[in-house]
Amino acid sequence: MDQGLVGRVTTATRADARQAVSHAAACLRRTRALPRWKRREILEDIAAALIEQKERFAKLIVAEAGKPLRLARAEWTARC
Repeated sequence: MDQGLVGRVTTATRADARQAVSHAAACLRRTRALPRWKRREILEDIAAALIEQKERFAKLIVAEAGKPLRLARAEWTARC
């Protein structure tokens, strides 16, 4: 590990949290209105996009937790 910066986060306010919940509720209503086949198609596309990034995620685990790359890959793969 090089002790470098892995990323940055912003501290959210209560108003930010309320807005996020409100947006999530609106998205849920829109999602429920979609036919099942369309929801499945969307989820499959998301899953494929995540799998394409698996090496990037494994390297992020290495940076965050200091795990060997082999174990980070195994951890990510076990969850997908």
